[in-house]
Amino acid sequence: MSISDYLIKPIQRITKYQLLLKDFLKYTSKAGLDCEEIEKAVDLMSLVPKRCNDMMNLGRLQGYEGKLTSQGKLLQQETFCVSEQDERVLSRSKERRVFLFEQIIIFSELLRKGSNNPGYQFKNSIKVSYLAMQDVVDGEPCKLVLWSRGSPERFTLQASCDSIKNTWTETIGTLLDAQNNFLSALQSPIEYQRKEGGISVTRPLSSGRPPSAPPTPNGHAPPTDNEQDDQELVLVQSDFVAVREDEISVFRGEKVQILASNQQGQSLVYRPANSDSPAAEGWVPRSALNKH
Repeated sequence: MSISDYLIKPIQRITKYQLLLKDFLKYTSKAGLDCEEIEKAVDLMSLVPKRCNDMMNLGRLQGYEGKLTSQGKLLQQETFCVSEQDERVLSRSKERRVFLFEQIIIFSELLRKGSNNPGYQFKNSIKVSYLAMQDVVDGEPCKLVLWSRGSPERFTLQASCDSIKNTWTETIGTLLDAQNNFLSALQSPIEYQRKEGGISVTRPLSSGRPPSAPPTPNGHAPPTDNEQDDQELVLVQSDFVAVREDEISVFRGEKVQILASNQQGQSLVYRPANSDSPAAEGWVPRSALNKH
């Protein structure tokens, strides 16, 4: 065996950092010193191994023609037994690796089963913006049904245990609730403000071009659409990485529109699409935004 066989690989070091930080936290706490930053580091490093595993699995996904980096954060991934029903024809249950992103659910077939490096072949997908869910299926504690609204096709997912099923239904439920809340804020801002108890909602950016306005009394033309948009967009002054499902990541220098604010120091923002990512909506701390 060569020396390299005895060395810890980079991917193996990641789990070591968490253990070292936990020891550091333990002794720092015993010394009566401030542990807040170390606790944050431990929490962060607890997520890193999962994120690394997620990225490795996504790298093995074949046949998806879209851009995975444009689908938001990967929230869950799991292997289910999936049966498809279309026009009352129920297919035989098949093993599928299912990836849940903020904006899409992807169903894939497992390749090279039993291998240390399995691959995945894209089979189907549902956009979260059209997603519907049934979490109670004929008294089966491990089943849930997903479908795209307006489509007759149904996907029945059977998990290996009820805890996995519950985790997925909670995550999807949170996504759908956030989506409904956002639509409510846009469609009925006054009613939404009343329900949320003190949230102030601003006018959303117009998705279409308004009719041309006449000149003002002093003879000058009114502001153009771009000038109006610039006035309503707020500059992000510090990076923020989303942790919860209803949050979005924003980075210094980006421009977002504030749609709502709550009493917990957060703002519901709309981030316009750019060359790197699609448009997105979610909560960010107000401290990350530039204050006028």
